[in-house]
Formats: sequence, structure tokens, C-alpha cells
Amino acid sequence: MPYRDPDVHPGTDNYPATEAGRLTRLRELVVLDSAPEPLFDSIVRMASEVCDAPIALLTLVDAERQWFKANLGLPGVNETPRAIAFCAHAIQSDDVLEVPDATHDQRFADNPLVTGSPDIRFYAGAPLVLPQGERVGTLCVIDRQARGLSDAQREKLRALAVMATQALVMRRDLIRNSLSVRSEYETALVKSEAKYRALIEQQAELVSLAEPDGKLIYMNQAYARHFGLTPEQMISRNLFDFVAASDRPMVRARIAAVLADGTTRFGENRMESADGTGHWLSWTNTLQLDEHGDRMLHSVGRDITERKQLEQRLADNERFTRHVTDNVPVRIAYVDSRRRYRFVNQVHAESMGLDRDEIVDRTRAELMQGPDETLIARRVDAALSGQRQQFEFEDTVGGARHLIDSQLLPDVADNGDVRGYFSIGVDVTERAAAERALLELAAIFKNTTDYVVQADPEGRISYLNPSMRQAIGLAPDTPLPRLHFSDFNPPEVNRLFKRVIMPAVRSGQVWVGETTVYLEHRREVTVSQLVIAHRDGQGRITRFSSVMRDISEAVEAKAEAARQTAIVRSVAEAIPSSVAVFGADGCYQFVNRAFEQWCGLPRDQILGREASALLGEQEFNRRRPWI
Repeated sequence: MPYRDPDVHPGTDNYPATEAGRLTRLRELVVLDSAPEPLFDSIVRMASEVCDAPIALLTLVDAERQWFKANLGLPGVNETPRAIAFCAHAIQSDDVLEVPDATHDQRFADNPLVTGSPDIRFYAGAPLVLPQGERVGTLCVIDRQARGLSDAQREKLRALAVMATQALVMRRDLIRNSLSVRSEYETALVKSEAKYRALIEQQAELVSLAEPDGKLIYMNQAYARHFGLTPEQMISRNLFDFVAASDRPMVRARIAAVLADGTTRFGENRMESADGTGHWLSWTNTLQLDEHGDRMLHSVGRDITERKQLEQRLADNERFTRHVTDNVPVRIAYVDSRRRYRFVNQVHAESMGLDRDEIVDRTRAELMQGPDETLIARRVDAALSGQRQQFEFEDTVGGARHLIDSQLLPDVADNGDVRGYFSIGVDVTERAAAERALLELAAIFKNTTDYVVQADPEGRISYLNPSMRQAIGLAPDTPLPRLHFSDFNPPEVNRLFKRVIMPAVRSGQVWVGETTVYLEHRREVTVSQLVIAHRDGQGRITRFSSVMRDISEAVEAKAEAARQTAIVRSVAEAIPSSVAVFGADGCYQFVNRAFEQWCGLPRDQILGREASALLGEQEFNRRRPWI
């Protein structure tokens, strides 16, 4: 709302004594409606730089108006009505008044300076307190973005306000005492300028002043040091000499715009030191007028090379990941918590018959219709509640039905919130058919290193292959003791058999998954387990077979790798198919866990080796046309 001083009623004669005295002290300064002065312009410029604000003002609050003695960032504006002035609030206290977001402050939310130009969001004002205690105005900074000051910035603003007050008092004394106190005023002025210069010299940011053609006439120590020179070596050099050649047209255009209309402009470009070293810098460029009214360019820079390098690394990682995911025969996607696609690889896009741009930011329900969509929607609900999902569904691709093995992996934040899920789909149509044929053959392999167990329909053990006998400490020729299949399983696995595995195999399915089993001395190991039911000619179950492979070492390796791998690489690591990337020199650059398991070697013995050395010349030459 507009400003209303509880003790002052403009336009009436009933001013309190405190307000009357304040206005008297203000007018004794003999400063209202005076011409701009370099010292006060320097102070507001210094406040702008210290507080990193595009607007800085030195204001004096009269009975009906606030008038600007110095103005940076609001060209053409000399005063505003007191009724809407933020500074009228600031002079009610000796402390700094800070308004982080005026749109959320009931005192200012409807203020025309907030709802309209100059669109004030952030305001901080330090009162100008005269020696007798009267607060006659403020040194304030304004931004069009909501924000706040650091403790150091707030203290510097307060110190600059004290400096401005001292300058106003000295100016008054100068006028009052005329030539008799002129030398004292000039001494104070020199000291104030010296304080300003000292503050600038101590800043870590790069500060410079240049003529319109780019000729440098001032730079602080940090500026010169950044380019490997001293200030004396850089004076009269042209700032464009240090701008990377490819960026000079852009920088010239930016500076020309600042000098043309006086608007502060921000930008980033590459700079080169005297030894040719390149750096990225972020610049704030403003117009400044010298004592003759000539235009000057004031620049403040900050080195952002490290940030740019990080951005480039992230971009390179993204390109690498996209290249990998686009060149594996697996559907890969990321869906956020609103069920909207954020990423799909090429195979996933092709399976939907759409371009990537047609999929991203839309939901599956908006894109797909079919009998399996209800099943998939239930699985998505579970994934978004934090439950990992793996299931199969049929999909039509190119007019043909395909069986897709799908995994939905929740993306869980540190605080437990599910941000979305990774979707990985593998076409297992051919593999499923081959596995069903091979599993029957595998039942007769007595010399396999896998553990093979057969049991009758009641679960009594009828056969153990040699690997299983050895694993449980049973001699090859020893008769089978009375054992039940459940004797090999921990309690939670037996519950899994009762609830999931046995219903699946009795319905004609082959169950494949990870469980744990007890071996010799009740040692519990993780296995990849396959369970099938054998039937007679009438379809009755005659026995069950289980084929188990010890994957405990692989599981431990997988868990360790998962803790050390970023989200981006987790996509490739979760792919069940073997993935390998190697360069033009034939050396492996990246392999996933499935590839490690396939070749029987750990990753550190694969990466950097030539494919021909790992596969053998004969196998490598056979694969060379595909590579």
C-alpha cells in the first residue's frame, strides 16, 4: 500500500516537532535540486557494485517528495512523491531497511513503483543520519529480481551511507563557511575518493574504466593480475586486445548498446591473457559520465571458466550417453513423477512409431492405446510409489507381435521422494522361444557347473547334479538322503516359492529370477534361478526342475558399481544385454556388467584392451564386418 507516516500528515500544518526539525536540518544542507556531483555519483556507483544491484540512489526525503541527489540506473527520473517512496519507510529507523520481495510485502505490494515501472522487487536502504540524529534520506539499492544482501554487503551499504552523510555535512559546511573552509572540504573529498578507490582495489572482481573506443584508462589490481600484467602495463591498452577474436563482434555490439542508451547489460565471453591463456568471464557493463559529461564504459567482471568447463563436461557426458543408448537394441526412457516422458532413445521412439519430439513432455496415455495399457498403468503406479517393477507384455511393432521384457526402476531422491522412473524394455521374442527349447536340453546336462535340482510334485528331492552335490558336501556316489526342496531355501525364499514361483510354473510358465540358497554349512549364496514344470502326455506335472547359478560375486560387484555410478550411467548399467563401446583404435572404452559376465573378466581387465586381444583373432575377424 502507499506510504503513510503515522506521525506526519503531508498537506496539513500539524507536523510533529520531530518532523519539523528534520525538515529544517534537511533544508540547512542546501542540497535539494542541486546539480549532480561526482562524489555522490561515485558513492551510488560504489553501492551498486558492492551490492550487485542495477539501481542505486542517494535520496533526500522532503515534506511531499523524495528527491535524488545521485541516480544510477533510473535515467530521466529526478524525484518521486513521498507517498509512494520506499525511502520514507527507511528513514523511520537507524538500521538498514531490507525488502526481499516487494510483491509479498503488504506495505508495498500495491505500490505503483512495484506494479509498474521500474518494477521494484528488492529494496535495501541505509538512512542518512545527521550528527544531531535526524534522518534526512537514504542510500538505497534496488533490483528487479527478488533477493537479499549478504552480511558483508549490508555492512558496506551502511558504511557508504555514513560516507554520503559526511559528504553532505561537509558540503553544507563548505557553503556555510565559503572559502574559509574550502580546504577542509576538499581534504574530506579527497579522503572519500581515496576510501572509494581503496575499496575498489581490494575487490576480487575485475573492475575497469574505458573510453568508448575501448582504451583502458583505469583497472584495479585484480583486473591486471588476471591478464598477467600490472596496471601500469595495461593503461592505454585496448580492452578488445584481450577479448578472444571470435567473441569480439558480440562484445563490440554489447558495449555499443550500453554507450548508446545507458542501460546496464550483462554478458559472458572468452578473454585471453598475455601468455595466450583463455578464460571465460561474466561482465556487467554500465555507462558512466566523467566530470566533463563524456561517456565512459564501467565494467565489472568475474571469472567463470570453471563453471563453463563443468557445463561442457556435462554436455559431453550427455552426448556420450545418448550415443550409447541410441545404439543398443533396447528401449530406454525416463518418465517424471507427472508421468511425462523426459527422455527416450531411438529404439523406444521407433517402437512407438513417433519422433522423439512427439514423445517428450507427453504421457503414455496420450500416445498409446491397447489391451496391455491397463497392466502397464498399474506397473507405473507401483514404480512411482518406489517399487521396482519387472514384467512382460506383448507389443505390436511393424504389424508383428513381440514379447517385451520391461523393467521400471524408480528414481528416488535423497529425501525419499520418487522423482520418476527409468524404463528399460528388451525384445525377448526370439530369446524366449530359444530359452524354452534350450531349457529342456539343459535338464540332461550332468556336467554343468550350474546347480540342477529335480523334485517330485510334493517337493521331495529326486535328483541332484554333481555340481549341486559338491556344493552341499554330498559325495557323488552317496545315496540321496531324505531331502525336501524347501530345505535348500531361506524362509523368505520359501515364501516366494509359495506365493509367486510355484503358481507361475504350475500355470505353464518358466520362472526365472534371483533368489538365495543354502549350500554346505548353511552358507547362503545368491543365485540366478530357473524353475520349470515337466508334464506327461495328459498335461499332468510329473516333476519340477530348478537350475541355479551362483552369482554372489557378480551381485556384490554389481552393488559396488551401482554405488559409484552416476544416474546417467545407471541407465546403461541396468540394460540386461551386453554393451561395449570401443574407439577407432579397437580398444574398449566402456563395457557394462552384462558384458563382464559374458566374457568372464572384470572391467579393469577389459577397458583399454584391443577387442582382437580379448576375443581372439578368429572371433574378432568374424565380427569385423559388423564393427
